[in-house]
Amino acid sequence: MMAKLWRLALVALLCFVCQVVSQNGNTQCDRRSCYPATGDLVIGRADQLTASSTCGMSGPEDYCIVSHLQDNPEECFVCDSTIPNLSHEPKNMISVFTGNKEKTWFQSQNTKEDVYLQLDLEAQFHFTHLVMTFRTFRPAGMIIERSWDYGRNWNVYRYYAADCKQTFPDIPDQPQQDVDDVVCTEDFSSVEPSSNGEVIFRALNPQIPVKDPYSEKVQNLLKLTNIRINFTKLHTLGDLVLDPTKPEARLKYYYAVYDLVIRGSCSCYGHAEQCLPLEGEREVPGMVYGQCNCAHNTEGKNCERCKADYNDRPWRPATAEDSNECRRCNCNGHAEECGLIPLCLPHLVMIVVVSVSAVYTILSAANDPNKDFQEPDACIPCNCDSVGGVSGGECEGRNDAESGLLAGRCICKTNVKDQGATSVSQDFGI
Repeated sequence: MMAKLWRLALVALLCFVCQVVSQNGNTQCDRRSCYPATGDLVIGRADQLTASSTCGMSGPEDYCIVSHLQDNPEECFVCDSTIPNLSHEPKNMISVFTGNKEKTWFQSQNTKEDVYLQLDLEAQFHFTHLVMTFRTFRPAGMIIERSWDYGRNWNVYRYYAADCKQTFPDIPDQPQQDVDDVVCTEDFSSVEPSSNGEVIFRALNPQIPVKDPYSEKVQNLLKLTNIRINFTKLHTLGDLVLDPTKPEARLKYYYAVYDLVIRGSCSCYGHAEQCLPLEGEREVPGMVYGQCNCAHNTEGKNCERCKADYNDRPWRPATAEDSNECRRCNCNGHAEECGLIPLCLPHLVMIVVVSVSAVYTILSAANDPNKDFQEPDACIPCNCDSVGGVSGGECEGRNDAESGLLAGRCICKTNVKDQGATSVSQDFGI
């Protein structure tokens, strides 16, 4: 009995420790980069996965299986989006790890050659690879492209073709020499197999050594907000022209995909090892969320900036050797933010910006020499005439014998001398 109680107590203690670690950040992030686990970016995003052509959307549509067209006419079917068992919408490609995958698939309209599938993400993600499994022949021509600015600009990852020189004559068809080379490959485009053929794409070619995985070039290859897969050419099995007078030819050519898996993680620049649902987003088992749980004093959806009071040095991505943690400002308690340009409270004149090893002075008030600068009321207003003084009565904000500065001395206009100023300007503006 006592042993059982001790085990329960130990479990409770471990749970408490795990909770504390979770709340205070995992030590894996303390001194180096850390990254969230990868998963399938399509899961939980059925509404964000679209197609330019889907069968049965405007009414029932007949189609046939190519291998049975001549021998077995009854191997023809109906696609109808209004009937669940006959519907073949893009969401059918999402892996749910249950049931028979061959009972659900996406299917385009008959004879449509230019068809695309597109996944629009709500945040920037870190993409690794994708896998597509086809129910029909794989496309004879295909382009994979992505955007990292929410669809404003698109860049091609890879061209695929059964015959690159014929389908994409202007695209190099040699192997990649560098990780960001855009080339055409004839892999994954042959007419065989007629079903269950795969297309696999990796953002980083494993056959090309990467000297610096943290370089801007490599990171730009991995980040995305949208990905689009363009099918550009059907395998027509000798029917070089889709003759509209032959309905049997029109029924057998279309794109059909069993599964689409797009692997990646939320993009946190090495500053988080966990991602959370965005505000108002529901939790879905297996979903890769888009809000980084930021460490290293960073913030933002992707940990893309330092916290307001941690701008003592510029933000940088974390690396394997250095977390590049954002450092707290050295502002003596007189600023709400800091950075390369001082952001002082309105009545203050001085802020140390150690990231550039310099002292910036804003001449709207002067440091009281009788008080420590860390005291809340250490700064006093300039006592300068608004007419004879520069900018409505500015003064020198610090003592510096080498530079000839004297805290509180008025900065006068030409031919005006600083006599202590009888007309006082209580100018606290910056």
